[in-house]
Amino acid sequence: KQRALYNMGVAAMLGSLPQPYARAVSQLKGDTDAESSPGNLELERALHLAARRDGSAEDALRDFLKAHPDDPRWVEAQTALAEYCVLDIPSRSKTAQTALDAAAARPDITPEARERLDYTRVWLHEGDEDFKKVCEAGEAFDKSWPKSHRRDDVRMKVAKSYFRLEDYPRARAQFEQLVEDHPDSPYAEVAEF
Repeated sequence: KQRALYNMGVAAMLGSLPQPYARAVSQLKGDTDAESSPGNLELERALHLAARRDGSAEDALRDFLKAHPDDPRWVEAQTALAEYCVLDIPSRSKTAQTALDAAAARPDITPEARERLDYTRVWLHEGDEDFKKVCEAGEAFDKSWPKSHRRDDVRMKVAKSYFRLEDYPRARAQFEQLVEDHPDSPYAEVAEF
């Protein structure tokens, strides 16, 4: 029954039906199954709004963070809030940084979530055009997450940042290392150029 209610809430959310959505959230109250909890449904709604760049996404993310401070997906919500602020025009770096710092301070953060936080920090500095910090955060990411699927992207950001800082030897070393480590990478051809 709980999973059916959850699915009804998802369908109502996707169909932009606020009353059936609110009814599903209300009926799920007290559910202890994390997958079909009202908090999970509320976060899915907030993430859906953020993916659509809906103006109400930030409020939905903040509402989730406030209402569910002990939820296992709280760090994910903070990271999504940071990403939403980085993509805003103009970028709201201070708000994004605050969200990332709050998420990073959690003691129960998973390695996957920490990797995403570190990646988002690189992205944040790139958006601010703070190329020195891109290099620092990117190199720290490279050391912390050597097997990450985001590694080539980060290495390109670092190489481009060194280039913009006119530190051509380091830029070249980063480009060459990317090609040497991952010649099949979609970034390899650009790095060679």
